[in-house]
Amino acid sequence: MTKPMTPVESLRAHLRMVDDELNSRFIDRADAIEALILGSITGNNLLMTGEPGTGKSDLADTFAQCINGRFFKQQFHQMTPEEAISGPLDLAGYKLTGAWQRLIDGYFPTADLCQWDEIDKTSAAVLGIMLTAWNEGTYLHGTTHIKLPALMHIGTSNANLDDPTGATYDRWLLRVIVERLDDADLMKLVKLPRPPAPPAYLSADDIRFVATLTPDVRIGQDVLDTWMEIQQALRVDGIVPSTRRAKKSLEAARAVAWMDGRDEATVADLAVMRHIMWLVPEQRNRVHDRVLEATNPHARELMEISGLIDDVTARLNTADAEGNRAERTRFGVTARNELNGAWERIQEISAVSSGRTRKDCDALATRLPELSARVMFMCGLIRNIEAARSAVSHEMRVSA
Repeated sequence: MTKPMTPVESLRAHLRMVDDELNSRFIDRADAIEALILGSITGNNLLMTGEPGTGKSDLADTFAQCINGRFFKQQFHQMTPEEAISGPLDLAGYKLTGAWQRLIDGYFPTADLCQWDEIDKTSAAVLGIMLTAWNEGTYLHGTTHIKLPALMHIGTSNANLDDPTGATYDRWLLRVIVERLDDADLMKLVKLPRPPAPPAYLSADDIRFVATLTPDVRIGQDVLDTWMEIQQALRVDGIVPSTRRAKKSLEAARAVAWMDGRDEATVADLAVMRHIMWLVPEQRNRVHDRVLEATNPHARELMEISGLIDDVTARLNTADAEGNRAERTRFGVTARNELNGAWERIQEISAVSSGRTRKDCDALATRLPELSARVMFMCGLIRNIEAARSAVSHEMRVSA
């Protein structure tokens, strides 16, 4: 008989459902989804940048639908007035008290989750208000500073911020660049059925409760040593994040461990630093390399396997269009050997991994069977695509 989950285990399970829900709807957005969930349970803001049409706002909208709470969304432009974000002035209240306040109910000061689109266009009229909200989590309501209930602020921008002082950019602890989909992922996207609106898996108060649990996750000396080594390596590269940013990266690592059901963080949990420690977009790739080299010895190998899959896909299309039968057969034999080796290595890595690494293994493993079957069929190794799929499925079951 299955043991019933404790309330804490149930909350963790529901957060994982949010993760699964979003990953089932959005192709190649695992980093942004991870950052959304971690930001909500640690109270840290997320900035997503990328070209128009890469799904940043849609992802934030869908995440908000998974949370039962008050959601506020505003697209900035250079003339955005304060009443658009804080509500109209309370004229009736002024007549009674002689003090000016705004009718904030239904606006950002009362929201559980806030989304700000095109933050690079924040108007001068609201910039000061937003900087205080993003940094201190407070709002000046009349003459009183009130604590904002927002779990986090989600910012999106189609362009890098023109922010000479760094004041705006530094308010976003978590940063993710949302890239264009490659051709293979674009094909997957267009084949996805249009799903109904997601359910609300948990409430804003549930997430606030989770936020009280993650600080209890222990950080061992080995993790602290690696955390310091990453910072030292970044300093060699001329990348020097603030002390506040470095400390908060440990909070995020605790949250990663908690999500994985552990009460002590591991070195691998520090991989979340790749979303935190770069200061400008030009540093992103170098920070990713430094962090993954220190925290995840398998990350680079999995990236190489992903590149191999992309390369075989591209070569398969070329061989089918241009190559003669002999060339296609030679390519098919070579590609099959490469893909079989990749499959075996993915299984080996998955067996000794957990958390994000295992998810990456699972994502790669789902790409291989159909590609292997196409190679066998299109290169003449098997004359029927269904027979090829059956053969590949049998081989993979035997080797798993």
